[in-house]
Amino acid sequence: MTQIERVSLREQVRRAIRSDIVTGNVRSGEVHTVGAFAERLGVSATPVREALLDLANERLVEVLPNRGFRVRSLSNHDLDELVELRLIVEVAAIDRLAGRLSSKEVEEVRGRAEQTVEHAKQRDLTRFLEADREFHLTLLGHLKNRRLVDLVASLRDQTPLHGLPHLAIDVLVRSAKEHLELLDAVARNDPHGAHQAIERHLRHVRGLWAGRAEVSEDA
Repeated sequence: MTQIERVSLREQVRRAIRSDIVTGNVRSGEVHTVGAFAERLGVSATPVREALLDLANERLVEVLPNRGFRVRSLSNHDLDELVELRLIVEVAAIDRLAGRLSSKEVEEVRGRAEQTVEHAKQRDLTRFLEADREFHLTLLGHLKNRRLVDLVASLRDQTPLHGLPHLAIDVLVRSAKEHLELLDAVARNDPHGAHQAIERHLRHVRGLWAGRAEVSEDA
């Protein structure tokens, strides 16, 4: 793992650990030490402990005093509940967004969507996940509802993507391109198309969590 710069250290460490968790590089149920992660990231133990407290609040990890931390295990039922909540919240939000973005706002969000495609093509999973997160939260942010964005961010941050490293590049790219399809529907004031696009994308994402190539269904 590349060492990170000492800028916004707590947040950088949080993102690095979270990326390892959601892609399955850090296995659930096993105890991992603070010292091991501090050494891998080239930082002291303090920002690692701080980052772990943030991840514990996001319910991704369980902090074990004087031992380290353990990634929480999620059942298929847990994952189904998370995607159901995202469908309830995000589908309604996207319906409201259709036709409300300025051309400048559309291009800003399009840039983030295009980044997910490029990172997918390069199989850079860390940057893919960061760009994917930024796309969804930036898009929803245009509704000017901070609690909505925080809620969706929390739901996303509870979700592991253990199957992601095992997917073929074309499957990953197809998932990334769904962001552009969603944005195009929002931009052309097509609530029905936007509704279908976000619902289809979130159901495909549920397949990605398990490493299933469900994104091929509507290709």
